[in-house]
Amino acid sequence: MWLPLAPDGARIPTEAEQVQDPKSQCPRGLNVLAVDDDPLVLMTTGAMLEELGCHVFEANSAKQALEILTHNSVHLVLTDQAMPHMTGSQLAEVIRPRYPPLPVNLVTGYADNLRSPAGELPRLGKPFDQNALAQSIATVMDRP
Repeated sequence: MWLPLAPDGARIPTEAEQVQDPKSQCPRGLNVLAVDDDPLVLMTTGAMLEELGCHVFEANSAKQALEILTHNSVHLVLTDQAMPHMTGSQLAEVIRPRYPPLPVNLVTGYADNLRSPAGELPRLGKPFDQNALAQSIATVMDRP
């Protein structure tokens, strides 16, 4: 194996400068409900969540998400915004009075100007990687 010699003045990055492991940012053991009408996006998001140590419930519609919530203990809802019949922000408005402490995180590339209380929801922009997902979850779960 041939490795280049470090240039003069090179230094080892401090801990704060090093890329943080996404698994250290995301609380392990969370029950996360992932909602997306695109099967490929839902599968990919679910796989990333599982790799982060979350237990994942998957729903392909807001209606299915509400059904899952009635029968399962969920700590976080991660929902796509642009879905047919009921958007992610509309889903959040239904969830809020039924499950007041349950955080909802919108996943979207489009909803920059949401109106209503859903406009205040935390958002994760598409496309995202596992590190951004973990960081978003950690931020949402740290909120009071």
